[in-house]
Amino acid sequence: MSDKQKTAFLVAAAMAILHNGKRYEQNDVIELTEEEADKLAIYIKPAETNSEQREQAEQTASDELTAAEQVESDAEEAAAETSAEEAAAETSAEEAAAETSAEEPGEEAGEEAGETTKSSKGKNK
Repeated sequence: MSDKQKTAFLVAAAMAILHNGKRYEQNDVIELTEEEADKLAIYIKPAETNSEQREQAEQTASDELTAAEQVESDAEEAAAETSAEEAAAETSAEEAAAETSAEEPGEEAGEEAGETTKSSKGKNK
């Protein structure tokens, strides 16, 4: 039997099969000779020769998609944080401007009350 070439087959039955004392579950790959394959024909179908490569490519594509989704999610979070920081900065700038404008009338009132500033020091001398 070792001189006969074996071919890979996929267990396609809705149940496990027992071959040469070994149990093969659905979608397991089993190597059979042509004679063995003929006997088990209703339970098996030819396996794709590149099935492992295809599965690996699908896994890689899935991983890349997951990574891309993560990058997109991180970018959206960063954009949201940046927007929140800009809004906070604008609010702080508006509050600072409001405080500055609130202080300016008081400074003008202080100058009128006789306090001197750099520009008025030269005038008072």
